[in-house]
Amino acid sequence: MSPSRDARERLAELTLALCGIPSVTGNEDACADDVEAWLRGHTSLEIERHGKCVLARNAPSGNPLLLLVGHTDTVPGKIGDAGPHRDGDRLVGLGSSDMKGGLAVMMVLAEDLFPAGGV
Repeated sequence: MSPSRDARERLAELTLALCGIPSVTGNEDACADDVEAWLRGHTSLEIERHGKCVLARNAPSGNPLLLLVGHTDTVPGKIGDAGPHRDGDRLVGLGSSDMKGGLAVMMVLAEDLFPAGGV
């Protein structure tokens, strides 16, 4: 089953936004700030911040625990690299496949499963 056009667009937009935040290893605070703010605004999850780490969880319910874990840092870019952009149906940008695209997937899942204001 492939994601709907709306889901693909949401993922693309969120991935591009995350890729637009510089977050070379050691300097990922701004990206973590953005992830935290987005989760607070788009989900009903409990959010905790521990340094550069953002923890989002639903209230304890007795359900099995599922962890979705990622990182916000990237390697340094190269001089002359274009900024994040679309190239046809591809997303191009530092971190687009590791790990900012993965973060976008986790964030969209969190929004869909635990929307702001509850279900």
